[in-house]
Amino acid sequence: DNFATRCRRTHRTIPLTSIYSPKPHTTFPKHHHLCVPSAPLEINTMGGRYGKAVLSVSSGLTRADVFDIGLDRIRSTPPASTNNRRRPTIAIDCNNVIHVVGRKKSDPVAAVENLCDEWAQHGFIIIPVVDGTRPVAKQATNEHRAAREKSRISAVSTRQKLRQVTESLLQDEINSATRKELEDSRKSMETAIKTAETRSINIVPGEFAKQLEGALSSISAHDVNSAGGAVCKVRTAEFQADSLINGIYLDGECELIMSNDIDFPVFLGDECVAIKVFTGNSISISSTSMEHALSCMRKESQAEVKIGVPTTPLFEGITNQRLRVLLAVVLGCDVCTGGVRGSGVEKVAARLKEVNHAGEGSAYNQMLEWAVQQSKPSKNAVAQYSKEVIEAFVDGVMWEPTNQLPEKETDAREYRTYMNGTHPKTLPKYLEEFALPSTTIEDGPPILQCKGPCANAEH
Repeated sequence: DNFATRCRRTHRTIPLTSIYSPKPHTTFPKHHHLCVPSAPLEINTMGGRYGKAVLSVSSGLTRADVFDIGLDRIRSTPPASTNNRRRPTIAIDCNNVIHVVGRKKSDPVAAVENLCDEWAQHGFIIIPVVDGTRPVAKQATNEHRAAREKSRISAVSTRQKLRQVTESLLQDEINSATRKELEDSRKSMETAIKTAETRSINIVPGEFAKQLEGALSSISAHDVNSAGGAVCKVRTAEFQADSLINGIYLDGECELIMSNDIDFPVFLGDECVAIKVFTGNSISISSTSMEHALSCMRKESQAEVKIGVPTTPLFEGITNQRLRVLLAVVLGCDVCTGGVRGSGVEKVAARLKEVNHAGEGSAYNQMLEWAVQQSKPSKNAVAQYSKEVIEAFVDGVMWEPTNQLPEKETDAREYRTYMNGTHPKTLPKYLEEFALPSTTIEDGPPILQCKGPCANAEH
């Protein structure tokens, strides 16, 4: 019954003997280790937990307003990177949106298909992107898998209690007050069971890309419609849809990203606009700097938009991508879900203000050192994470390949591309699945292989 708690904290402070089976005669300091799930995990995460503090979220937009923002991006982008496109293009993180539009539907894939086609009918070019293999560096998937399993366990436990209550109601000798109390308890338990069972289900099908492509083809969504929009062929990432979309955006293939994951605008810079709420008549967008996005809208539309101003816009104005990723890691993101202990948004912003005068390159090193010191529970204690571990988390974002899964059975390493346009010369062993044949693999931080229930293929 402690399964969920143990899985959610495999990179934190659980005693090693209760979870792991490390190599004989090897000692792994628990504050420096990196847990590697033994099988890829499937559910998507929604990014960091600090979105309201650092992101500007504007609501009340129409799809026409979003179209205007996309057109402005095309006009302001060099022609070589947009291939003379005249229609705004949206890259959709399908593994993210399926949890929004498909959770309560009998056919979640059809719900994603309808979403893609609906936006194409408004004149957008849509690039649907789905996950490939989940990398071991994405710690957030442990947490979501554990949450699903915890919900399953909760449903089983509650069902056992419900059986006892039902048996009690069959007894004739109970008084009316007790009977009323038991009946109310039964209704509450039935609701709790239904909720827990729903949460325990992973709605993303095993052949998501194939099913979605078939659904889109069946309605001729790939053909250009009367509004000039169309849905492109489904693209499958070698690893995560997130990283492939990062590459699509940085290569100038799209102007907008559809996802409620806050990592996109945080990682990709102030110019990145993510469509956060994409159903219904009121659309919401998010960015680390909303000023430019809203300035290209029509004046009458600007008057109708509600702007949510972030309390601590610490990412705004930062152009060094590695520094942006470091700040996300410290606060908590997909590769380090809990963030660095003792490093809340306000503390990070205050420290960044102190060091940023030295330039963003120097600020990175100073923020890294500060994060290590900040993670110590006391002055002379051992840090939660070493500098080496935090750098591995940052590299887990920076060096995740941005390419599609090769169509033919071949060595995918020959086709890999990366977010910053270069390739990794060295990587820690924790990230060796991201390497090229020419990449040197270093020992890096000690790694512990999880031998608990999350190793089961059925999960």
